[in-house]
Amino acid sequence: MNFESYYRKLTDKERNGKPYKYELIGNYVQRGIDLGDKDLFIRGWVYYRASDKSLWITKGYRWDGSTVVFDTKYCMRASLVHDALYQLFREGKLDMKYRKYADQIYRDIMIEDGAWKWWAGVRYTGLRIKAAWDRLFAASAAKGEK
Repeated sequence: MNFESYYRKLTDKERNGKPYKYELIGNYVQRGIDLGDKDLFIRGWVYYRASDKSLWITKGYRWDGSTVVFDTKYCMRASLVHDALYQLFREGKLDMKYRKYADQIYRDIMIEDGAWKWWAGVRYTGLRIKAAWDRLFAASAAKGEK
């Protein structure tokens, strides 16, 4: 699959100060994702269809690529799917118990797209460290710590 034909890089003017760097130029479907038995939907951009375990991301969807590390051809599709899943988390549509699974999907798609397993593993480990940091920060905030 040549994913490069599915997206384009946004100009600085199009970004207009927003973090998004890329835009889908056609609909994209990622199959084989199991997020439970109910359909999930976000404002016409992201749709999870439980009946066939597919994540649909529509034309015009914008995402920021890999947040902490540089973007490569091996992480573009992974970052698209990962960002769409994280948007489901942020909007309260998907339970956070799926966060580790979303990070695993990122790693697996990178490997499918030709990344070395060790490099995909390094990026996956970074995502897991970020998840642990977020849990620690949330626990501290809940206790009123600074």
